[in-house]
Amino acid sequence: MPKASHIQTSFNAGELSPTLEGRVDMSKYTSGCAKLENFIPLIQGGAMKRSGTRYVASVKTASAVTRLIPFEFGTTQAYVLEFGNQYMRVYKDGGQVLDGDDDPVEIATPYTTADLDGIQFAQSADVLYLAHPNYNPRKLSRGTGHDIWTMTLIVFDWEPFSPQNLDDTAKVIVSAISGDGITITPSYPGRTSFAVAFGSVDVANTDFTVAIAADNDRKAAHILSPSGDLPLGLDSRKQYYIKFIDASNFGLSLTPGGDLVTFEDQGSGTHTVYLGSPVFIHGTETGDLTDVGSYFRVSEVISSNHGVWEGGSRNEAYTGSPILETANAYFQGNVYKLSDKDGDRSGTSAPIHEMGSESDGRWDWTYLHSGAGYAEIISINIDTNVATANVVKTFPESVSTAGEGAATHRWSHGAWSGRNGYPRCVTFFEDRLWWAGSKGNPQTMWASQTSHYENHKVVDLDESALVFTLNTDQVNVIEWINAGRVLVLGTAGGEFVVSASSETEALVPGNVRVVRHSTYGSKPELSPLRIDQSLLFVQRAARKLRELTFDDSVNAYVANDMTILSDHIAVNGIKYTAFQQEPHRIIWVILNNGTLLGFTYERAQQVTAWHRHPIGGTNAKVESIASIPNPSGNSDQLWMVVSRTINGATARYVEYMEAEWQRSNDIADAFFVDGGTVYSGASTTTLPPGGASWDLSHLEGESVTILADGATHANKTVSSGSVTLDVAVTKASVGLAYSATLQTMRIEAGAADGTAQGKTKRITNIVLRLDQTGPGLLYGPTDTDSEMDELHLRDSLDPMDTAIPVFDGDTEVLPWPEGYEQLGRVSVKHILPGPCTVTAVMPQLLTQDR
Repeated sequence: MPKASHIQTSFNAGELSPTLEGRVDMSKYTSGCAKLENFIPLIQGGAMKRSGTRYVASVKTASAVTRLIPFEFGTTQAYVLEFGNQYMRVYKDGGQVLDGDDDPVEIATPYTTADLDGIQFAQSADVLYLAHPNYNPRKLSRGTGHDIWTMTLIVFDWEPFSPQNLDDTAKVIVSAISGDGITITPSYPGRTSFAVAFGSVDVANTDFTVAIAADNDRKAAHILSPSGDLPLGLDSRKQYYIKFIDASNFGLSLTPGGDLVTFEDQGSGTHTVYLGSPVFIHGTETGDLTDVGSYFRVSEVISSNHGVWEGGSRNEAYTGSPILETANAYFQGNVYKLSDKDGDRSGTSAPIHEMGSESDGRWDWTYLHSGAGYAEIISINIDTNVATANVVKTFPESVSTAGEGAATHRWSHGAWSGRNGYPRCVTFFEDRLWWAGSKGNPQTMWASQTSHYENHKVVDLDESALVFTLNTDQVNVIEWINAGRVLVLGTAGGEFVVSASSETEALVPGNVRVVRHSTYGSKPELSPLRIDQSLLFVQRAARKLRELTFDDSVNAYVANDMTILSDHIAVNGIKYTAFQQEPHRIIWVILNNGTLLGFTYERAQQVTAWHRHPIGGTNAKVESIASIPNPSGNSDQLWMVVSRTINGATARYVEYMEAEWQRSNDIADAFFVDGGTVYSGASTTTLPPGGASWDLSHLEGESVTILADGATHANKTVSSGSVTLDVAVTKASVGLAYSATLQTMRIEAGAADGTAQGKTKRITNIVLRLDQTGPGLLYGPTDTDSEMDELHLRDSLDPMDTAIPVFDGDTEVLPWPEGYEQLGRVSVKHILPGPCTVTAVMPQLLTQDR
C-alpha cells in the first residue's frame, strides 16, 4: 500500500466543472477546486476569504427590483446611483447622499421598474448619456455639489433623421417657416371618394383606377375621413393594400394578397382613399406607434439662383452667372443671403454663423436656414392627416405657403421617435458620441459630429455626423457598442468591428468599413466590459462569458469561451457584470437566480478562475452590482443590492463589499459579516449604545454574528434595533454569518501500478499552510461540518480573555477525521467572522491496489 505525500500549492484555476473530474492530466486540474465559495483565488496561487458586505441603506421600495449604475468622474469622485421605479438616488464615500433636511437626494426619471435592465450609458466628465429602446435619449448631469443632479431630454443642436422620402409623389408643404403651431400638410397621388356601401367601395375617380390597376395586391393605400363615420370594419388611416379594382369598385386587404376586408352597411358621410402610406401616424390607430412628439424635416428646393460660397471668388450661381445681391449661397450645409456686396469677389472668412448677419471680409451674409428646417410635431388631425408643429430650425421659404413655395417630396421623419423607437446603446469613439439599435432601425448606427456630441447634422465635411446600417444576411438588433482601438458592436447574431479602411485613419463619411469577426451573438440589455485590449461579453443564451481579442495568427478578432473549464457555473443565466480593477482584477457576475460569482482575470499571468460568493442571510439574492473606486482611490468597491427575508418580510438593501484584509490590520477591525455594521467607541454592552444615530433595525428579528474586540461573541437576536452583549466592547462588527469553503479536486498522487484514480485510499494526516487566518477553520473529506475537525489556534500561553492572534505558517500534523474512501478530496471551511487565507494543503495518503 504505497504512501504518498501530496501538495497542492495553487487554487487559482478556480472552481472547475464536474466534467473535468477525469482530466487529471490537465495543468489546470492541479490548481483547480471542486468547490470554491466565498474564497477569492489570488494571482499568486492562494485563496483568500472575501470580506463582508457593509449595510448602507434600504432601497426606496422594498417590494421593487432596483438597479445600481456607476458614475465615475475620477478615482476620488465616484458615485453609485440607485435607479428604481421612476426615481434615482445617490451614494458616495460609503454612504447615501442626503439633502439639507437629511432626506435622501432623489430626482425623477422616466424609467419604470420594468425598464431598468434596458438602460445603457456612456459618460463624459459630469454628464452621463442614457440610452433605452423605449425612451428618447437623456443625459444625467452632476451639479456643483454632490446633492445636485438633473436629468433632462437631450436637446440636440441638430436631430438625427431617417433617410429622405424616396416617393416623389408623396409631398408636404408647411404653412410658415418659423413659429409655434404651424401646419404640415401632406398631399398624396391618386385618390377616390366613396360613400357608405356594403362589401367593396364604389370608385369615383378614373385616374385612381388607372394608377393602381397594374399593382393589385401590392400598392398601399389609406383612408381619410373628412366627414361622418367609417363603416364598421374599416379604420381611418390604417395602411391597406388594394385587393382588386375595376372601373366601378375596389376591395382592400390588410396584407399584400391577404383576405378581403369586409364591412357592413353602416356609417355616414363621405370618405377618401389615397394611394400610399400616410405621412403621419397617430397612436390611437397604431397602438404605441405615433409621430406626436417626434421631429419632421423638410429640405430646400434647390433653384438656379443658389451657389456655393468660395473665398475670394465671384461665387457663381448654378447658372454660371455671377451671384446677385440678395441671392442665396450654401456653405457647410447652411444657406445665406448676400445682403451687401462690396466688389466682385468675396472675402476669405467663411460664413459659419447660424444667426444674424456677418461679413466674410468683403460681403455680408445673413443666415437663412440650414438647407432644411425641422419642427416638433405636437398633434395630428385624425381626419385629414395634417400635423401641427412647433418649428425648431427655420424652414426654407421654398417649402412654405407663406413664402409662396411648393410642396416637396424632400422630407424625412426623425430617426428616433414613437414610430421608429429609440437607440438602445451608446458609447464614445474618436471624439464622437455613437448611438445604435432602435426598433425601427435595429442595425443602424448614428454618430455625432466630431467634438459636438449633440449635433447630428450631416454636412460635406470629415467632421460631419455619420449614419450607416449593417448589411448582413440576417437582421439582428445591435445590442451594444464599445470603443477601443476600433469600434466593436454586438448583435444577436454576431460581433462586428467598425473602422476606417486603415486602423490608423479616422472614421469619416465615405471611409467606414464593417467586418463581422464572429457569430456567437450577444445577450440583450447587457453591455460588455472593456479590460485592457480585450472585450468581455455575454453570449446570447447568457450562459457563457466570451473574451473578444485580436489574434495575430489569424489576423482577426476571436472570442474565446471563458467558461469552458467551468461550464456549470452560469447555467442559471448571467444578468449583470461589473469589473473590479483593484486590488484584484475580478469580473463580478450575478445570475438570474441572484447568485454572485467572481471571475479572477489576469491574462498576463494566465489566471482565469471562477468562484462563488453566497451572501449571508435567509433567501439572500444579489439583484444588481456596480464597481467604483473607494474614497481614497487606492481600491475598488463592489456595491450591490441584496434581497433577503428579514423578520419574515422581503427587504432590499444597498451594501458594498468591505476592503480585503491587510496584514497590517488589527484583528479587532476585521469585517467578515454580511449586511453588517461597525461600532467603535466607549465600552458598552449594548449595540448600539444609547444616543447613537444608528441602529440594527435593518436586521430586526435576525440572529447576528458578532466580532467583539477581535474575539467571536455568541450569536444574538436583534430586538428593537439592538442587541445586548455578554461582555463590554469598544469595537465590534455585527451582521449576518457566512462561511467560506474550499474543496480540492480528487487527489492524483499516483499508486504502485500507476494512477490513484478509481482506487480506495485513505488520507492519514494533513498539514495546512495558512496566512493571516483566524479561528474557525474546519478540515475534512467533505464540507459537512459533522465530518470535519476544527483547527484549534489558541496557544496554551494565550490569555483566555483576549482575542486569538491570526495564524501564519504551517499547522502541526493534523490527524484526518475519516477513513478509507475513493474520492480523496481535501475540504477546508472557515465558519467564524475573521480572516483566512489558504496557501497550500499537504495531505499524506495511502492508496490501495485494485
